[in-house]
Amino acid sequence: MVDQLSSTNSRVFPTQSAYTMADAARLQSRRALPDWLNRMSLKQRTALLAVVLSTVPIATMGAINYVLADHAITQQVTGAQQLAATRLSDLISRYMSQRYAEVQALANFPLLSETAPRNATSQADRNAALTRIAQAYGNYSDVAIFDLNGNVLVQAGDRSNSNQIGQAYFQEAIRNNRAGISQPMISADGKRTEVFLTAPVRDTQTGRTIGIVRATLPLEKMSDHLVTYTLIGREYSIIDPATNRVILTSRPERFNQEAPAIFPEFSQIASAAKVNTRSVSESQGAYIFTYSPWTKLDNLPELNWHLVLGNNVENAFKSRKTLLIALATSSVIVTVIVGWIAMILANRLTRRIVSVAKAVQRIGQGQLDTRLRMVGDDEITLLGSNINYMAGQLQKLIFEQTQTSQNLQRLNEATFNIRKTLDFNLIMQAGVNEVRKLIDVDRSIVYLFDEHWKGRIVAESVGLEFSAALGTQITDPCFAEHFIEKYRKGHVQTISNITDADLDPCYRGQLEAFQVKANIVAPMVVDGNLIGLLVGHHCTAPHYWESWEINLFTQIAVHLGNALEQVKLTEQQQRVTSIQALAEERQQTQEALQTQLLQLLRHVERAAMGDLTVRADVTTGEIGTVADFFNSIVENLQHLVGQVKEASLQVNSSLGSHEYAVRELAHDALKQAEETSATVQSVQKMMESIEAVAQSAQKAAEVSRTAAVTAETGGTAMELTVQQTLGLRHTIGDTAKKVKRLGESSQQISKAVSLINQITVQTNLLAINAGIEAARAGDDSQGFAAIAEEVAALAARAADATHEIEQLVAGIQRETNDVVEAMEEGTSQVVEVTHYVENAKQSLEQIVSVSHQIDQLVQSISTATVSQVETSHTITNLMQDIAQIAERTSDSSVEVSNSLRKTVDIAQELQQSVGTFKVN
Repeated sequence: MVDQLSSTNSRVFPTQSAYTMADAARLQSRRALPDWLNRMSLKQRTALLAVVLSTVPIATMGAINYVLADHAITQQVTGAQQLAATRLSDLISRYMSQRYAEVQALANFPLLSETAPRNATSQADRNAALTRIAQAYGNYSDVAIFDLNGNVLVQAGDRSNSNQIGQAYFQEAIRNNRAGISQPMISADGKRTEVFLTAPVRDTQTGRTIGIVRATLPLEKMSDHLVTYTLIGREYSIIDPATNRVILTSRPERFNQEAPAIFPEFSQIASAAKVNTRSVSESQGAYIFTYSPWTKLDNLPELNWHLVLGNNVENAFKSRKTLLIALATSSVIVTVIVGWIAMILANRLTRRIVSVAKAVQRIGQGQLDTRLRMVGDDEITLLGSNINYMAGQLQKLIFEQTQTSQNLQRLNEATFNIRKTLDFNLIMQAGVNEVRKLIDVDRSIVYLFDEHWKGRIVAESVGLEFSAALGTQITDPCFAEHFIEKYRKGHVQTISNITDADLDPCYRGQLEAFQVKANIVAPMVVDGNLIGLLVGHHCTAPHYWESWEINLFTQIAVHLGNALEQVKLTEQQQRVTSIQALAEERQQTQEALQTQLLQLLRHVERAAMGDLTVRADVTTGEIGTVADFFNSIVENLQHLVGQVKEASLQVNSSLGSHEYAVRELAHDALKQAEETSATVQSVQKMMESIEAVAQSAQKAAEVSRTAAVTAETGGTAMELTVQQTLGLRHTIGDTAKKVKRLGESSQQISKAVSLINQITVQTNLLAINAGIEAARAGDDSQGFAAIAEEVAALAARAADATHEIEQLVAGIQRETNDVVEAMEEGTSQVVEVTHYVENAKQSLEQIVSVSHQIDQLVQSISTATVSQVETSHTITNLMQDIAQIAERTSDSSVEVSNSLRKTVDIAQELQQSVGTFKVN
């Protein structure tokens, strides 16, 4: 900001050297002028200059007039566009309101709501009556009545409807038990939009809801009522707010497209919920579009559809081109006249211009105290007065430049005072102190926000004669809604006199509580987040805020925000330092644990060498727990070794009495060797079985992989089958629609035939009346009677032909209905086949998943089986070793029975071995 102020000052307040450079440039350009201009006299050049100076303002005024007129035309066109959009929105709302009323009236139809008529008529009669009603309305593609379980009760026309219980609109109609309109839904072919109008059918006697009326309204029916808006070049689009997609438009290429992709800034305009106009450029040319929100009606549910009405710019602003031609023509004429007058006046002004030029030259050389003495009231006098005023303004600007430089120096000093500490409170206090010194306010405060946009005054500098505000909690309910974004973008608010300002009463009361007469507020932003406000108060009298005061105040707020950001970074560095200290502390703890572990290992080594009196030091922590366990084990081992010593003495004294027991031991050892051999054979068989299981598991894994690959291939084939089936379904559906339209066309033929039949009956009746009148008239009207007879005969032939046409049309309608039913049945079968294929696809996907799981399980079984084979080999070897040991034990037992004295020697040796342990 300081650099910007410096550059601005250097442009506004040129120095002496700048004027000297300008003179040099002017001389250089003058030398480059053509020779013919240098040969012109001052009078000629003055006349030429006068012509130029007189024509430029006229051209400028013409341009300004064109701009103003263009602005007025733009406002007029925009207003008309917005009015048309509002009327169109109202028309759409009323159209939907009429349909909403129709479906409610249909729900109250006696044939549906009254028990007696309902029971007295057959299903076919009810269907026919509903068909006539639907045709009379003429806006619905389908009308049907469903029971509360979603089954069709009455159906208009030949269209069949499936159970609707699973549809969202049907469940909402049952839940609300009142008339409603569903959300717009795009048809399966993506070419039209439909809405369902529903209303509950209540029994007139019991008042209980017995069914739901559903009328299917294609929105393209609405286009017939909106055609007048497209005759004058306009275009419209209706947008569903739930999906932001176009559901009805006069331009088919925009149908079902996202509105933000077509209309820039649509989301912002729609969120404002008011009429607004924007311009758009696209490949087909520029056009304007007007957004209009949904027109609310008391008798219509809230649909909240968005309306956009567009118009081509060239079509909308034809009058602007005409205006430009008229202004250009008039400007040229006026320019010629004014130029001629300017040449005449230039001759009279030349003499006084020389003196003015000299004065200007002196001012350009830096003699700003130069003044012209002017006499009279003509233009030269006015020019001299302006030159004098310019010289005075230059002196004033140079003085202001000097003052600005001083302010920048003071700002640098204030910045240094704010940034020289990292303490939050000292930074805030330094900031408010510097504000008071720089712009001489009565009070300066720092106000910080909390997470709810409420806050507290954390720093203050105020005069002794005014009340203090430090620590005050301030809550402004309107701040979060209206001012956060403004302040976050750098908005600075100034109020020169709160008495005359248009302020909210709550805000005015807050200012008056602190004796504020004028205030200035600047935001403090850190990392793009608004954290607080810097506020300055004048409490003695109102104050007009100069631009330099606003700039200095804004700079202080910026530096405070930067200082807070630096404090934040410093705190983060301190947290990093604390984390490093914690890591070092953990390392020291680990080293201490290693030391304790080494000491424990030394005690374990002494115990391994036979010293059972050793005890480890029990400390806190895990090593202390291990040491405690070690001491317990050593104590138990010490007690055990003592017992072994005593047992060895007892064995030495009682071996003589155990000769028989030793022989029995030899017999048992031999028996054990035999049983161990049998066990070895069993383990060998088990090992072979496990190896067989391992081979089977590997084969099962290969089969599982093959099944998974086959299932994935089947899933791909099923996906292709689903796509082909869906294509067949769409083809059958399109064919059914075309056949149904053929049936509708035949119905129109039936209507025309019926009308012809009525005309034939009326003609026949008129012929009979004419014959009667001819008979009354007597012989004079025999020719008229003959004509009446011929007319009657012609009417009879027409009636016969009409009857034949009716039979042919009836046959066409029956065959058409049969074809439609067959196609609908085929569509149902295709849908059913699609479901079966989808189910098969899902089953194949499940098979693939299960195959992968089986593959993983078989791999685990194979791995476990291999491990079991290895374990079986180990067990077999161990059992063989045990058998050999048992045999050797048997042999040794026999030898023991023959040499008990040797056992005595062994017992003595045992006693000597145990004696090596230190237990006391």
